[in-house]
Amino acid sequence: MNTNDVIEKRLARLRVVMATSKDARSLNTERSYVSHVKQFLWFCAYCPQVKSAGPEELARLYVESRARGWSESSMRVFRNALVFYYRWVVEMPLGDLGSWAMAKRAKRLPVWLPDQEMRALLGCMKGVTRLMAEVDYGSGLRSHELASLRWKDLDFAENQIVVRQGKGAKDRVTFLPAACVPALLEHKERMRALWEMDRRNGRAGVEVPSGKFDGREWPWFWVWAAAGESVDPRSGIVRRHHVHRSTLGKAIGEAVRIWGGDKRVTVHALRHSFATEMLMDGVPIHELKELMGHAHISTTEIYAHCLPRLTARRGSPMDRAPVVGNVVRFPGAVVMGDERRVG
Repeated sequence: MNTNDVIEKRLARLRVVMATSKDARSLNTERSYVSHVKQFLWFCAYCPQVKSAGPEELARLYVESRARGWSESSMRVFRNALVFYYRWVVEMPLGDLGSWAMAKRAKRLPVWLPDQEMRALLGCMKGVTRLMAEVDYGSGLRSHELASLRWKDLDFAENQIVVRQGKGAKDRVTFLPAACVPALLEHKERMRALWEMDRRNGRAGVEVPSGKFDGREWPWFWVWAAAGESVDPRSGIVRRHHVHRSTLGKAIGEAVRIWGGDKRVTVHALRHSFATEMLMDGVPIHELKELMGHAHISTTEIYAHCLPRLTARRGSPMDRAPVVGNVVRFPGAVVMGDERRVG
């Protein structure tokens, strides 16, 4: 078996493990891991030290020779891919990788829009993408969570959205904005007609997380179903998928151009704006953590950037009552006209 066959066999094993593990990664993460591991394996195949060096040393040599221009984010993805590969495919967990593996993302303030500016931006949008943006701003969903919503995840009776298998494979509950319900019900009728057409035409059901579910059933249908069909990148089945996550991003970019704002607004700015407004409205930060689906409270604390505006809006408690006669003169001070003498 030649080198190419060996590498492709290991990559195939990596794909199977990633798709079937209980902590299955998204398709984008799977592609990133496979790409990084493939380049690393080809490097090892021609590295002179491959017979004498351990995997940790080979990883260091690879980083020193190939990753000089990488960002901290790329370095972190490579580290995670390598750890996953050795733990689950080679079944030999890595030891200490060295200082290069400790790259941390610099903390930056999130880009957000005050409510008035956000509504002005939404006013420059129309159609389904505007409804998507309104739901996102009102619920704080991540872009992939928004795009992959199914009708069974919307609870119109309680005005709640149940996020299934969010980041970290965690479920959570957040708001379903009541202001969006009428438009969502109209959109539901259109999606129902699209689903019925697929059933009449004998189309394959939508992707479902397990074989025990039936993708042809209405509750599993996408809230934001794509207009056409495409090939499932994993199974190869031609079926209807949800709209691509970049759809909303492109619509927001066009709306920003029309609106004329001077901020770089992305889809994630809707989530940031939701979190900021919730915190400013007095929602406890530990409750906001659950709404946002953060694993650690330190991630939610980044929204403390809004505190200066919060103090400007509410004011100090000392300023809520008039101040009368609270001037205490210095003992011995004698006031004569405009002059003050201290005895």
